[in-house]
Amino acid sequence: MQARLITADGPIREVTWSTIDEELAVSSDRGALFWLDILDPSDHDIDALGARLHLHPLSIEDSKEFDQHAKVVVYDDYAVLVNFGIAGPSGKLTEIHSYYSTTYLVTLRRGPLPALDELMQSPALREALPGDPVVVLYLAATALLDSFETTVDGIDERLTQLEKEILRQPEARHLEEIGDIKEQVGDMRRALFPSRNTVANNRGTVSGQLPGLTADGARYIGDYYDEHDHLGSDLEALNEHAKATLDLHVNMTSIRQNEVMRQLSIVATIFLPLTFLTGFFGQNFATLLDIQSSWVSFVVLAIGLEVVSVIILFAWMKRHGWSR
Repeated sequence: MQARLITADGPIREVTWSTIDEELAVSSDRGALFWLDILDPSDHDIDALGARLHLHPLSIEDSKEFDQHAKVVVYDDYAVLVNFGIAGPSGKLTEIHSYYSTTYLVTLRRGPLPALDELMQSPALREALPGDPVVVLYLAATALLDSFETTVDGIDERLTQLEKEILRQPEARHLEEIGDIKEQVGDMRRALFPSRNTVANNRGTVSGQLPGLTADGARYIGDYYDEHDHLGSDLEALNEHAKATLDLHVNMTSIRQNEVMRQLSIVATIFLPLTFLTGFFGQNFATLLDIQSSWVSFVVLAIGLEVVSVIILFAWMKRHGWSR
């Protein structure tokens, strides 16, 4: 595993279990929360963490399985949160398990989370660590939400750009990209919506049971709920935007196909009377009308009728708007 420790009075440190034991021993006396971030923990690491923090066996087993829905579970003196963040420009989701109490915040993850890395370096975190522990939890949770917002804004801008390209010339690559976007948006919705439902169903009970929650801390939790709900609405709007872009591609492709069919129909309509006249005059016309020696009759009847037919067709199609 790779573990980093963040405290109010020192820089970020790479730590081992012996260092963690020392920090646990002094954390209660110091009265300030510390943040332990563990990347790629093994089952043995999680068992060791559970023994040191006196975690419930159910929460230990849950953290060994990194394929869960977002949730919040409050135990006697700590809470467990399972949620997700976006792992940078790739848009890949990273699951994170957080253990929170009044003396520690422990995060377990098996992938990169640039939003948390930036938070660990921020002055806001340094200011919050000696104070209300709920504020530290709020900063970590909202950093994960912000990673979604950045990705959502980027996808929305790309969909707008795709719409402009499709209006000019719909291509097969657009359809493939829209499919990839819809899949990414679907993954984000599946990651966020269980958490959204948990927040909606337990807004009062969970926040009221969080260890160390003060009246001021409750305001931070309420703000997190509002941001969470806003992000859910943005994802719904983004999903509808992706559907609308797909519909636009289908409609523009259909319009262009109809245009091609219209042009082919014009050509076929022009050649239809010509084919008829050609077939007609391909008969023994001279013998039937006895005009073997009359070039005037041939020009007027054979060529003239074809020219007149084409002129009449063009005039008729222009009147009905087919030639535009």
